[in-house]
Amino acid sequence: MRGEHKAVGGIAEKNYTAPGGAGRACPARTRWTVRGPLSPRMRIVLVYQHFMVGGVGSTKPYDLARSLRAAGHDVTVICGRGYLSQGMDVPRGLVNRLVIGGVNVICLGVDYRQQMAFGRRVAAFLAFTVLAMLTVAFQRHYDVLLVSSTPLTVGMLGLVSRYVRRIPYVFEIRDLWPEVPYRAGFLHSKALFRLSTLFEEWFYRESAAVCAISRRMCDRLIERGVPARKVHFVPTGVALAEYDTEPDRAFLEANGLAGCWVAAYVGSHGRVNALDYLVAAAEHLQGEGNIRIVAIGDGSEKRRLRAEAQRRGVLGGPLVMLDPVPRRQVPGILMACDAMLMINSSRPGMGYLMTNKFFDYLASGRPIVANVRAELTEWMLHAGCGELADPDDPQALAEALRRLRDDPDRAARMGSQGRELARREFDRHRLGRRWERILAAAAHVS
Repeated sequence: MRGEHKAVGGIAEKNYTAPGGAGRACPARTRWTVRGPLSPRMRIVLVYQHFMVGGVGSTKPYDLARSLRAAGHDVTVICGRGYLSQGMDVPRGLVNRLVIGGVNVICLGVDYRQQMAFGRRVAAFLAFTVLAMLTVAFQRHYDVLLVSSTPLTVGMLGLVSRYVRRIPYVFEIRDLWPEVPYRAGFLHSKALFRLSTLFEEWFYRESAAVCAISRRMCDRLIERGVPARKVHFVPTGVALAEYDTEPDRAFLEANGLAGCWVAAYVGSHGRVNALDYLVAAAEHLQGEGNIRIVAIGDGSEKRRLRAEAQRRGVLGGPLVMLDPVPRRQVPGILMACDAMLMINSSRPGMGYLMTNKFFDYLASGRPIVANVRAELTEWMLHAGCGELADPDDPQALAEALRRLRDDPDRAARMGSQGRELARREFDRHRLGRRWERILAAAAHVS
């Protein structure tokens, strides 16, 4: 039965400024802003293994931490070294206490990269979990803990908080693990699936609240028995002010794309992203003139994809593959392009998809072409800000791009409607207040 979602709105020590030049303070950020506290001052601990400040991925956890601090709360982040080291020099100690942009950060010396083999990634998850459990157990007093999954193993930190410290925790779900990888065929062991499910349900049961980034995830949690009163829909959202900038046309010129009609994919190049679809679609754009598909990012499949694109004769022609760029460059690059590409596997379980890039695409004011039927495409189609291409027919993507190129007025309308959707539903100003209310309510549940 579907329920209602409560959208209630050694130790090395060093201080850091955010990336942007020596001596500069952290760039002014408006994301996740909370104007004045909505609750008494809280001591909050956030656990994000993948915590980034100036690298190539999402800075949402950093933005959330800074907004809560700006609202008057005491905030500490526990994270791994892997992603944080992409944006700054991080000491190699086992436990590193840093201050970044005014936020207290405990960085544990566990490396992680998407390019790691499966076994090494699992080992990284487990190592982080063990170190973080000890950190939580001996952390000075706090009022509430927020743990963010994936990896699912971080739920153990919540149990340590609940049972050892007698302090409530909020469990954020960014992927339904292990259900989605099992249904999609990426997790093959039934025994591991069953064991993981037992732990997953335990984590939900003992939490003060469960927050999911998509409504479909919320529905699924309720179907599985999580009380509706505990379930909250809090999407990742986007900082619209980041997109009050000029298009980075110099980026296009530097990569031989000046004068081209550019459709951009920015994100991971892994198995789940199924970017062979882009390679195949590029074949249908041979001889098309000025249409270019540009894939920016990295991942376990990128080397193979480049080789396949080279074999098919599309690399450097209709398909351009570029290295990842720093997060701060993304808004200008997207705004210099003409369309955005939301490409993903169509395997079972992908319907819960609400990826970070979707919100950036909306904010860019450019039309979106997607090939996956998921919650994000429901938002897209309802708002009239993009097209859905058949995931089994790459030619459908090529045709959609031709239509958008040939009808610039329609493309502009779609882009404007996407920007409005971002403003209305996914603005981090509003979502920051929602997070504060959820954490405040949890802090008073014991």
